[in-house]
Amino acid sequence: GSTRDLNGRTDASVVPKQTGQSQPPPADGGQLFVKEILCWRSSFYLKLGMEVQDPVDGEVKESVVEIFCALLDKDSHLCVSSDFMGVGTRRLVLSGKGQVGEGGRKIWRGGYTLVIRAIGRVMEEYGGLEFEKQGICPECLAKRPVSRASLWDWSLIRSAANNGDETMRCQIGHRVDTRIITGMCSLPQQAKRMPLTREKSDRRVAGADHIIPVTDLLRGVVV
Repeated sequence: GSTRDLNGRTDASVVPKQTGQSQPPPADGGQLFVKEILCWRSSFYLKLGMEVQDPVDGEVKESVVEIFCALLDKDSHLCVSSDFMGVGTRRLVLSGKGQVGEGGRKIWRGGYTLVIRAIGRVMEEYGGLEFEKQGICPECLAKRPVSRASLWDWSLIRSAANNGDETMRCQIGHRVDTRIITGMCSLPQQAKRMPLTREKSDRRVAGADHIIPVTDLLRGVVV
């Protein structure tokens, strides 16, 4: 893996991959490798790789996930669902781009869950900070202006996940796989859990934290 700074310099020794004989990675993903990191004042970009073994032919392939996070003002053209925001508010947007099969399993296990949990811990450390978490419809992001994308309150998303609903419908009528929004795998109902376990019911991460398929950036899923 390698990292590249804003001036285009590359350091190929930051996250070396192990060589030699090793056990093949599991079908649902193995170790994560950092391929690229870019940081700015109020945003960052990650490119992560994860080796997975094809359950059919046993071939080892790499699944790449790109993650972008930005703190945006309501007036920013990158701000999702800004039409539904109050004056003076800001949105922390977390987006992920990767293979969407099996309800986005490789996106979530390829680093997205790790980042969303880290953000949740940081948000909880700020005493007195009022925020809420929302999910953004990926179909709206792909087909409508991002400022008008429909959203769900996180309590509705948790309810759909706990009830075992396979799909969710946004206000526009788009039907979305619940696993893409919640990050939950196809497990028995009693074993299912939301990935962000430290979240409090009355204080949730602000803004979309799934994919922010902004035309200028990444197309994917937003939470």
